[in-house]
Amino acid sequence: GEASVDPDRVPLGQDLVVEVSARNVTGLELSDVALTFRAPSGWEIANLRLGRSGDDSGTASLSPFDYQDIRDDRIMTYFDLARSEIKRYRFYLNKTYDGEFFLPAISAEAMYKPEVFASIPGRKLSRPGSMPAASVPATTPNIRNLKP
Repeated sequence: GEASVDPDRVPLGQDLVVEVSARNVTGLELSDVALTFRAPSGWEIANLRLGRSGDDSGTASLSPFDYQDIRDDRIMTYFDLARSEIKRYRFYLNKTYDGEFFLPAISAEAMYKPEVFASIPGRKLSRPGSMPAASVPATTPNIRNLKP
């Protein structure tokens, strides 16, 4: 099976599968829920639908959705959520570029009930451990002696 991994420990160039779950705890039927996953700048989103024709199986989704918009930096998935229902979605990425990046917050909201909203906070990602410490370039302060 698949194991959970800390993205800080994944080497540069490695493919990742991000699985996001949305659970309805409101006691209401929710329609038009918008789930937004934003990728860190150093990661690339794989669009499995590219190059396919007449077949929607390329999204590798675990749960059905009404619409999914895959862009360079984010994936927006729209769906309904019944009472107590859980839906799971998988997104495929590659840890492409070296550097320190920020993993943005993941959010879900009922589009027509703004009081129904959930968010997983973002966090800083450290540099991948794929480079030996001696080859990691030191940061040089700018002319104001401030870090960029």
